[in-house]
Amino acid sequence: MGIFSNLFKKKETKDEEVQKGMTERKEEEKKEETPNFQENEISNPEPKAETTPSNEEGKVIETPENQPTAVAEEDIWEKAKKLIEAEELYVLLSVSKANMIEGFSFPYVGNLGDGKLTLYLFSTNELAKQFVLGSDYEVLDGIYPIGKLDKKDQFSTLINTLIISKKIMNVGYFDIDGTSYDIAEFLEKNEIKEYQVKIHLTNQEAEQAKASNGQKPPQLPRRFNPIQIVNFNNRFAIPEDRRKELCDSLFVKEGQSREDCLNTYMNGQTLTENCFMLTVLFLSYMPQAEKAKNENDLKYFAGIRHMLSMVIWMKLKAEKKLYTLVDPQTKKPILHNESMCVLYTDRFKYIQGNCEYKELNGCEEIKQHIAENNLKSVVVDGITTTAVLDANLCV
Repeated sequence: MGIFSNLFKKKETKDEEVQKGMTERKEEEKKEETPNFQENEISNPEPKAETTPSNEEGKVIETPENQPTAVAEEDIWEKAKKLIEAEELYVLLSVSKANMIEGFSFPYVGNLGDGKLTLYLFSTNELAKQFVLGSDYEVLDGIYPIGKLDKKDQFSTLINTLIISKKIMNVGYFDIDGTSYDIAEFLEKNEIKEYQVKIHLTNQEAEQAKASNGQKPPQLPRRFNPIQIVNFNNRFAIPEDRRKELCDSLFVKEGQSREDCLNTYMNGQTLTENCFMLTVLFLSYMPQAEKAKNENDLKYFAGIRHMLSMVIWMKLKAEKKLYTLVDPQTKKPILHNESMCVLYTDRFKYIQGNCEYKELNGCEEIKQHIAENNLKSVVVDGITTTAVLDANLCV
C-alpha cells in the first residue's frame, strides 16, 4: 500500500469479514425460542445508524414516504399477505458498514424512539431511490445504498430477514412504502409458527461451529446476512488481463513515438489505471533495474515515471471532487513521511477507522499544503492503488 499503508487497514469487524467463502449454516428453531448470544463478542449489539438529515446516529429518517398512512386495518393485513408472495422487495442498507469493493452491506436500522427499531423496505427500487434522495441519506460515489430481498435466495427472503431482525437483532418493526408493521404481529398474522434461521457464516465462524463437534448448540453471529447492493459496479477494479495490458504499455513499442505513448496514457487509460502503472513501476520495475545495476533501464523507467506522474497530475486537475484524510479531532490533514494523501472518490470513506475524509478545494489546496508543510510527495488514492508523485511536479 505504500507510505500511507498504516492508515488504510480495514477495521476488523464481523460485518466486514463476510466476504469470500461464505458458508451456509441452518439453525432450526421454534418461534418461541431465543438464540443464546452469551459467548458472542459484540461491542455494539444494535446496528450503527447512518448519517441522517439531523446528522445524529439512530434517528428516524423523517420523510413523507415513511410516515404511516391512514389505512383500514383489514387493508393493511391484506397488503401484508401480498408481501409474502412478492418475488422481490428492496431494503435500505447501511452505508458505514458497506463493503464498497465487493458490493454488499447490511440492512439499515432506524430508531423510532422508546427503544423501537425499524427496517425500511420498498416494493420497487425506484421508490427506494426516491426515499434516499428525499431523506438526504448518504450516497457514496453515486451508489445508492439499496439491497434486494429475493424470494429465490434463501438467505435474503423477506421472512428470513424479518426473523433475523426480531430474534437476533432485536428489531421489532419494518416500514414498507409508508406502512409500518410490528414484525411479531406480521409473522403471527401470516401463520409463520416454525421456521429455519439461515445464516451466512464466515470461514472463521464455520470453523468455530465445527470445533464444537455438536456438543453444544452453535452460537449464531449477531448480525444480518450480507445483501448485495443493487446495480453495484466497482469502476476502480482492474481485472487481471487488463493489468497485464497496462504493464505491457510501460514499454514503448518499436516505431512508437513519445507522443503516442503519452496519448495512450492520457486518453486510453483511466486515472486508476495510471496510478496502478506508476505503482508497478515504482515498486517492481525500478527496484529490479537498480538491483541489477542496469543504468539504461533505470534511465528509461525514470522517464516513464515522469511522464505518468504528469498525466496523473493533469487528470487530478480535471476531477470534480478531490479529498484528503484529516485527523478526526483536529480536522487537519494527516501528513506522513513528508507526504499527504489525495483521493478522487469518497467510495471508500469508511474503510479506515482513524481518519476522516475532507473535500479539497481542487489542486490549488494541494499546492498550498505542499508549500506550507514543505512536502516532498503526494500519495494519490492510497486505498486501492498507491501512486507517489514528487511534490515538485504538482505545480
